[in-house]
Amino acid sequence: MRYITAKEAAERWGISLRYVQRLLMEQRIPGARKYQRSWLVPADVDKPEDLRKREKRGAPRTVYLPYRTPVPLMTQLYAVPGRMDLIAEKQQENNELAALCGCQLSYFRGEIETAQKKAGALYADASCLDTKLGALFVLSSCAVYSGAVRQWNKLEAALAGMRAASAQDRSYIAFCRAGIWSKLWDTTHFPDWLRSGCFDPLPGESYPLARFYYLKFLLLTKIRETPKSDFAAAAEPLISQTKLEGIVISEAYLRLLAAIAYHSDGNDKAALAHIERALALLLPDRLYMPLAECSRALDFLLLRALRTVDRTAYERVSSLNKRLMEGWTLLHNAVLQRNATNVWTVREREIVKLAVRGLTNKQIAERLRISVNTVKQRLGVAMEKVNVKKRKDLASFF
Repeated sequence: MRYITAKEAAERWGISLRYVQRLLMEQRIPGARKYQRSWLVPADVDKPEDLRKREKRGAPRTVYLPYRTPVPLMTQLYAVPGRMDLIAEKQQENNELAALCGCQLSYFRGEIETAQKKAGALYADASCLDTKLGALFVLSSCAVYSGAVRQWNKLEAALAGMRAASAQDRSYIAFCRAGIWSKLWDTTHFPDWLRSGCFDPLPGESYPLARFYYLKFLLLTKIRETPKSDFAAAAEPLISQTKLEGIVISEAYLRLLAAIAYHSDGNDKAALAHIERALALLLPDRLYMPLAECSRALDFLLLRALRTVDRTAYERVSSLNKRLMEGWTLLHNAVLQRNATNVWTVREREIVKLAVRGLTNKQIAERLRISVNTVKQRLGVAMEKVNVKKRKDLASFF
């Protein structure tokens, strides 16, 4: 990604350098980064909307959807696997809710182009905050799938420019921003209250989604510092509560995160139990994207389980995961200035992950039930592919 200085941005947008500096301090220019004592602005980012002009147009409308969450399909609205197609039909009295459910269903089924078109049209016509945030969720997911850097920056600008009518709305927008950025496995935008597992600032309908993002935060941060049993202690009660409430997609996502944690710790038996339950929840309505999103982190485990129960779903998820990882890697590297790679095979990545965690070749061989020579060979090939000489240097490619 190419960057320009704050002064160059001011000249390009026809505004003062002082105002650009104010926008930077308020974090209203998506993708901007501070280098030493100077700010760098993405060259292709659009000028943020002037909030002073918006204030003159009057206060924001406070019209909300019946379900105050950016993903209404992750509420009790969808509580029975196999009944998804009836959801939108039942919401015809609220056109925006029906349309939002429709575009999110397209995404969950892996119909990315359809989801993109529906969400784009919905965002342009939306009259309330909930609908706009829900459409942004779909559009951001489509941007990750396609590796669309410019689209991501525009969505971030739209999110940063949203006004809140209340303190709860401000927390709600911050929550949505954290969720969207976590699609890139980035946790820097998580507010402190969400990091601690407190959901009080949110509307109640957002709690099931908040459980998912809280566990995702733990998976991406604290799990690296604490035993996996601590993650299980947090995950299992939330899964049980979500199951009791009958919230299908949220339960499936929570189980997939738990499976990732158990698999990372070498407990594939516990991981498979959660995977099998997630498949039972998602496959009746052909909801393939949650599986595609989590497939890489589970190495062979998820796809092997899927292949035994539904060959068509296995092929579809495999295809979606391949395309998603290509887009994710491109966007992740461009936006976060990282060096993640997509060149390793599943087995090579599995071995590299364990090597980076400090396991010896013998320990890796025992964990994966392969020979030590196979570990050495695959690890050597993986290192050659990214041109590194030392095992410790492999960590920067995740």
